[in-house]
Amino acid sequence: MMQSNNLVYVANAGVLINIDGKKVLIDGLNNAAYPLYKSTPLEISKQITEGISPFDHIDVMLITHNHSDHFDVESVVRFLNNNSDAAVISTNEVVSAIKKQISDFLEERLIEIPLENKCEKRIQVKGIDIVAFSLAHDGIEHTEVHNLAFLIDGSKKVLHLGDGAPKKENYEALQLNQYKIDLLIANFPYVSLPSARNIIEEYIKPKKIAVVHLPYRELDRFGWIHSAKKSYDRVKASFVVTEFLEDIGASIEL
Repeated sequence: MMQSNNLVYVANAGVLINIDGKKVLIDGLNNAAYPLYKSTPLEISKQITEGISPFDHIDVMLITHNHSDHFDVESVVRFLNNNSDAAVISTNEVVSAIKKQISDFLEERLIEIPLENKCEKRIQVKGIDIVAFSLAHDGIEHTEVHNLAFLIDGSKKVLHLGDGAPKKENYEALQLNQYKIDLLIANFPYVSLPSARNIIEEYIKPKKIAVVHLPYRELDRFGWIHSAKKSYDRVKASFVVTEFLEDIGASIEL
């Protein structure tokens, strides 16, 4: 039987990736301190932490960095306690925060990626090939934040950038286009900004883009959603096919 490869939108930049019969959750448990961005809904958080379908049998949880709109330590601890086979992979800051709240016997399921900026590391966990890339976080106020991008390297190639800054210095040495990426998961400035679109076309070259990290529409006083979609509409005839993920539960076939 053919495996169904798809992505389900969970919250803010959070997605569940079903690929080759495996389940990978990226930034799926969060509790945003800044209410502009989507926290994981309580019902979905319960499904994830308690292993209820469609969030049952998650093999690997990837967390890009230690910001509340991407990571909620209490929820991740509940997930670890209730899901005995799952591994969690993240930065030193995230892993350290989790270790403070768990028993020693759970620590073997935590994998820390201590990369310097613009470096990469390949690992295999639960039969899943993953490449982690260390990218500088977007925004000068977050220069000390350790941000990881993750590539799921299966029959389909899916790259999640976390909050990596859309600057060529982040990408020019990584040769991401060698992976022939099927789906790029990126924050909305990667589509809004001409310079960021150039980075996608020159250094990543994905077949498709899923835009995440959009604010709640009713709180979007800066007009970011309208601006991102308008920018894409101007170039869609020549740019990478792009889908905007706004509604929790939306899915994309890989």
